[in-house]
Amino acid sequence: MRPFRAITVFVLGTALAGCASTPDELRGGYTGPEPAEATDDDLGTAVRWGGRLLEVQPQRDRTCFEILSRDLDDIARPVENSTRPGRRFLACRDGFADPASYPADSDITVVGKISAFETRAIGEYDYRYPVVQLDAAHIWPERRTVDPAPLPPPRWWYDPYWRYYYAAHPHLDPRNGGTPPEHRPALDDRGARAEHMERMRFARNSSRRKTSIASCKRLVNQHNSGAPQP
Repeated sequence: MRPFRAITVFVLGTALAGCASTPDELRGGYTGPEPAEATDDDLGTAVRWGGRLLEVQPQRDRTCFEILSRDLDDIARPVENSTRPGRRFLACRDGFADPASYPADSDITVVGKISAFETRAIGEYDYRYPVVQLDAAHIWPERRTVDPAPLPPPRWWYDPYWRYYYAAHPHLDPRNGGTPPEHRPALDDRGARAEHMERMRFARNSSRRKTSIASCKRLVNQHNSGAPQP
């Protein structure tokens, strides 16, 4: 029974490790104001802000990150589509930070204390930046977009025959704006062979899945009943 329990713990641990969570350096309770609400009364207040990285600005004795703020989600990552207009702010740290390590337009979250306000020109406008003295900064990985429905919804599309038919008649493919035929056309010899091979492959894979599921159920039942594992 011990090997079975060890496998179970390993699988659960691997699944939990894959769940998104707040990075360690960003954790903590932060009740400070948002960038657009910060005033001189908030100097010295600890905050956790984030947004889109606009520019990394190395200076003589420090490096500043210019960021356009966005709301943060449950794991402290800037949301993709914020409901409020962003406000620019600066997050500065002592020493040099290589701009090549912080790609522009990345999602970034920073923690630190509001240390000052600086006025800089944007075009001909004098813009007042809140400045955060950095304790930590986290660059988030690029978001990946996955198409949840690569195939059209009609059920007949999932018949293996149709992928071969539309390969030969792309103008009828509904994914390309075509109109599918009302009735399934007769198969030629090549299409018949292709359909046969596809159905054989599907049946073989289905059989393997059923066998695997049955084996898993048998192991679980043996584990619950205390029977020795094979």
